[in-house]
This record gives sequence, C-alpha cells and structure tokens, in this order.
Amino acid sequence: MHRYLRSDAPLISRNIAKADLIKMHMLEKQKVKSLLNICPKRISLTYDFWTSLTTDGYICLTAHFIDKNWVLSKRLLSFSFMPPSHNGASLVEKIYSLLEKWEIDKKVFFITLDNASVNDLCVVNLKPKLNLKKDLHCEGELSHMRCCAHILNLIVQDGLKEIIYAIQKIRESVKYFRRSQMRKQSFLQAVNQMSLDSKKGLRQDVPTKCPTATLYFPVVALIYVSLKQELMSKDGYRRLMASQMISKFENYWSEFSLVLAIVVVLDARYKLRLVKYYYTKIYGAESQEYENVTKTLTKLFMEYSAPTSSSSTVVQPQEDSDWEKDF
Repeated sequence: MHRYLRSDAPLISRNIAKADLIKMHMLEKQKVKSLLNICPKRISLTYDFWTSLTTDGYICLTAHFIDKNWVLSKRLLSFSFMPPSHNGASLVEKIYSLLEKWEIDKKVFFITLDNASVNDLCVVNLKPKLNLKKDLHCEGELSHMRCCAHILNLIVQDGLKEIIYAIQKIRESVKYFRRSQMRKQSFLQAVNQMSLDSKKGLRQDVPTKCPTATLYFPVVALIYVSLKQELMSKDGYRRLMASQMISKFENYWSEFSLVLAIVVVLDARYKLRLVKYYYTKIYGAESQEYENVTKTLTKLFMEYSAPTSSSSTVVQPQEDSDWEKDF
C-alpha cells in the first residue's frame, strides 16, 4: 500500500515497528514518572475494573495531582491484565506493586473508588502498607473516598423506585419515537400544535452523574436539608420517596461528609462558613460534627506545616476565632 501511494517509501518490518513502539512507550513512561517524582504534593488515585469480550479482567489505575505549575492533571498509570480472583488481597498486591513501580507509594493522598465491598476490603488492607512509615495524612483517616457520583446515583435510584412505573413509561415512549424519523416528525408536530418548547427534543436519561469535589458538598448538603423537610410533607408519595432516599443517604453521609467538608473549605468561594451554615441546619448550633471538621483541619495544618518549618518547633495555629476567619 505504501509503495502504491509512494514508490520510494521505505518499508518497515513488523519487528522494527514493534521495537519503535516499545521505545516510544518507554520514553513516554519515563516522562510521566519524572512528572510524578517532581510533583510537589500528594497524588490521589482512582482505579476501576474492565472485562473484555473474552471475560478477561483488566485493572485501570489513574493518578490525579496538582503539578508544579498548579495545573490539575491526571495520568493513566496502568491498564493491565488482572488475573483472578479479584478479591481484596489480590487487589492490594496489584495496586501496591504498581505504586512501587511508579515510585509514588509514599505520596498517596486519596483513593477514590466505587461502592463495591471488595474495594472497601482492599483499602482496609492497603492502608497499613502505605502507612508503615507514617506516610499517610491523619494516619489514613482521610485516605479513602467513595465515588460521590456513584453514591448520589444510588440515592436517587432509591427515591425513583417509588415512581419507577411512570419513569419506565416515559423511557419507553422516548425509545418509541426515536426509532424512526417519521415518529419524530409526528411528535414535533404535536409539540408545535400545543405551543410547547421543542428545542430540547427527545432525550434519554443517563444513569450516572459527575460533579466535582468542591461542588459536591454544597449540593449534597442542600439535598440532605431538603430530604429532611420532605419527610414532613403532606404528600404521601413525597414522604415515601424521601424516607427511601434518606436512609441510604445517612449511611454514606457519616463516612464522606468530613472529607468533602475539608475539600470545600479549601475553595475560596465557600471556606469554613459554608460548612458551618449547613452543619447548623443539619445538626444544630455548636454540633460535635462541626467540631470534628475544625479539629481535623487543625491536624492537617500541623502535619503540613511541620516539614516546612525551619526551626525545631512546629508552627502553632492561631487562636480558634482568628484561625476560622482565615478559612
């Protein structure tokens, strides 16, 4: 084919092409490794599983970090074969070997995973290995983060179960009209006759959501407040939906609210006053939950300030009132 397009084109054998590809791969891999090594701060991780058509399992490990230019970056570290069985012990061995290979086993901050029980077991066993030399912040208390989008999706799905029959009818109706162009035209004609807005068209719903971490806390805290209000609704359907959602919501809120509260404090648009506002609405004034946020923030401040202190004494935070103003 090359010679047909250009008679003087040099032909390359498959072995040379393979060697060139491997050489390019190793070069790019070394660039990523250098980038991770010079990364001034911690590196967060996500991983997921993928099953091929031949039922072979693969694991995908991604690193998320702020580079030296303060740009949020991510790099795919591994997309490799994962032999059975996919239990907690084998996951720990695989993940830890990849972290050692990339020389970032002492720089791990967060590990964000979906809600599978095997992932919980993996993190429980991985924490001691990563914290052998006290390399995790707060002794690993904040190192595990459940996927917020997955949790929010599960909560919403629980609430929608009460009206699932109506939702299924809407979905089937959308599918029916989208199957042919003539049906779409008939639908649009009916919309125009009713003088309705037809710009959005017929759209099928998507089961997942992807909010960013700093936006998640204010949104999900507002959802919590709204669910508590709906429990007092006069509408029976709304009360039932709220009760279904809030039971699962509270199971996860106790685990991930602390981490998300700390993340939102570091957002200049919100800071600590937003956390205090919502915690007051949810738990009341002077709540223990809010005190836990401030204590954890203080602990993180002490850990971050200690290595940068030029003297042998650790930098002490300000008085509580002044310290809270800064946040």
